[in-house]
Amino acid sequence: MATTLTEVQQFLNGLDLKYRVDPKTKALLLSFAMDHYICPDSHEKSLTVVITIEEDGEFIKVAAPLTFSLAEVEFPNEAREVCLGVCYRTKMLQCEYDDSDGEVRFVIEFPLEDALLTQKQLERCIYGIAIMIDRFTPVFDLAVTTGQIDWDLMTNNKPNTDLERMEMTDLLRAAGGAEGLRDILRRREVK
Repeated sequence: MATTLTEVQQFLNGLDLKYRVDPKTKALLLSFAMDHYICPDSHEKSLTVVITIEEDGEFIKVAAPLTFSLAEVEFPNEAREVCLGVCYRTKMLQCEYDDSDGEVRFVIEFPLEDALLTQKQLERCIYGIAIMIDRFTPVFDLAVTTGQIDWDLMTNNKPNTDLERMEMTDLLRAAGGAEGLRDILRRREVK
């Protein structure tokens, strides 16, 4: 059971996501436009998400390598505190820190073992990692530049990215379209 590269590609195609396969590692690479997050390498508002399948398909990892770099920041301890705080405040999202070069990466990884991977699981991981990184970027940026940590920046941050629009489209589809959503809202108003 578990999963294969081909199955994950089919899921990505079903989600209308553009990706490329790294010929050397067989990892799947996706790129997302962001509202707040700026890539430390390209200095663009873009996040790369890498999907790897390990242990003969029994383990999957969705990661954002080099999400941030603490190599030359003024307040690295506060940045690490933000990373721990993000892990505490979110589901699934883990922070990895490489003290040899200052790399901070965020990852969602889980064992499939003998279970099947579903498109919905993969979708939640991909969108979850990208949306959460964009949402807490203002908190991280403030911490590395001033040493201050203000979690309200994450709460009040309302990104308007393609990711959020895709998430809203999925929710609308799950509700049964616009009419289904209207029915749900009418039922809520009655209570």
